[in-house]
Amino acid sequence: KTFEDIDVDTRKIGENIVADNQVAFCLLFDGTDDELPFLVKKLEASKNIQEIWLLIPPSFIPEIYLILSSLGTSNVKVMTNYETFALTPDNRLIDGFASPKLSICGRGDLIPSLQNNGILEEFVSVGGKYVYVTPVKNPLLSPDPMVLGQHAIGKKPVTCEVVDRRRFDKRDILCNHAGFDQLVGQHRLMYPADPDYFTYVGVDSYVFDANLDFNTMTFSWHRMKRTIDNKIVISYERSLNDLTFTFQTQYVKVPRTSRLMDHDSSE
Repeated sequence: KTFEDIDVDTRKIGENIVADNQVAFCLLFDGTDDELPFLVKKLEASKNIQEIWLLIPPSFIPEIYLILSSLGTSNVKVMTNYETFALTPDNRLIDGFASPKLSICGRGDLIPSLQNNGILEEFVSVGGKYVYVTPVKNPLLSPDPMVLGQHAIGKKPVTCEVVDRRRFDKRDILCNHAGFDQLVGQHRLMYPADPDYFTYVGVDSYVFDANLDFNTMTFSWHRMKRTIDNKIVISYERSLNDLTFTFQTQYVKVPRTSRLMDHDSSE
């Protein structure tokens, strides 16, 4: 499905979903200072949405609550990532700290966090139907009525937005694996698979039905390498892309210029 194929009636369905408070807007904050201005802008632009959720690293709790207080927001519910040990490239604990250095376990933390803190259950109990998930660092993403409407009529439990892949694009790719289409990080491709073979990449947005049985999800843990303070840091993380592995997913091709701020995916 493409943006251009979505008609006025479908858009109206999406607008009613927002107006009737049937969608929760969930923001993923990865834990970098350069995301904070984006977060403020997203919260300011989302005052028409009654239910806003925010997933953050535990170390950012004081700073985030200070921002929420300054904005006077009362509709934001904060959840925290889980944490694991940050490691050196040879899988040793990082020296030079009073206690072991920790790292978040990835955006896939959203699902168990929602399950364990009761936010999702409470949302469903008051008539909530859908969850729209986007990263803070892409300021162009918000609950789009066209995508929401298409999700509602598409009859699949998960919807993801995709765009045309550009050469050297490092974002998660849309590929057929195990007999069905799913999003996967390029670090999971096995040699000799060529990323340039694939046509579409994700924009890190996910819409899913709020009443899904997430107990059926099995997460894959991936060894991720990052540079922090000029040092290579290893952590093991899980990805929200496992939604597309577990549940039937429809993909909506959207305009890259209006839905994607070109950061590399952290998935």
